[in-house]
Amino acid sequence: MVAAPNDLTTLANALTWLGCPSDDASGTLQRVITAVSTAIQNTIGRNIKTASYNEIFDGRGRSRIMVSNWPITAVASVTLGELMQVSVPPRSSASPGYTFSDKFVYVDSPYFYDPGKRNVQIAYTAGYTTVPFDIEQGCLTWIKAIMDGANYSAALKAMAVGQTKLDFSHAVTKLDKITALAPPQVVSLVASYRRVTPTW
Repeated sequence: MVAAPNDLTTLANALTWLGCPSDDASGTLQRVITAVSTAIQNTIGRNIKTASYNEIFDGRGRSRIMVSNWPITAVASVTLGELMQVSVPPRSSASPGYTFSDKFVYVDSPYFYDPGKRNVQIAYTAGYTTVPFDIEQGCLTWIKAIMDGANYSAALKAMAVGQTKLDFSHAVTKLDKITALAPPQVVSLVASYRRVTPTW
């Protein structure tokens, strides 16, 4: 079983956390890693790893907009106006333009996020190049709860994690189905990473 691009931990780290020498249950652990990683990112409503976004906002008459995903690592473009006819350049020492912090994109005068419906478009990149420690720890904690409940020595037949369901009917198991709610400590670990509602 191959790791998925958005996995929040590695097979090696999960095996170490579980105290297991290998993933000997027909690749079950790798499937659980991917399912838990997906469930966590569904719970917080965003990808943790670096990704590109193109969002459209309502202008609210201010000079900054908070985007939905963070931390911002680059801004490709800021476009203003109902017909998206004004392209704001990056700020330079010679001219005004846009700049950004980890959550906000700012524009300098004479540019402005004029009041209006869907009249601001921002293309940007946000996320982490390395999964934050508390997110990975939440992932490992949830994986351990699942594997402890499943008896790691046995392969799983089926499992549901959040809205993600996996079928391992090809494997022999002592259990028909496992439903694994996130342990409370997992919820606490990932809570601060929830997708934000843009503010001004």
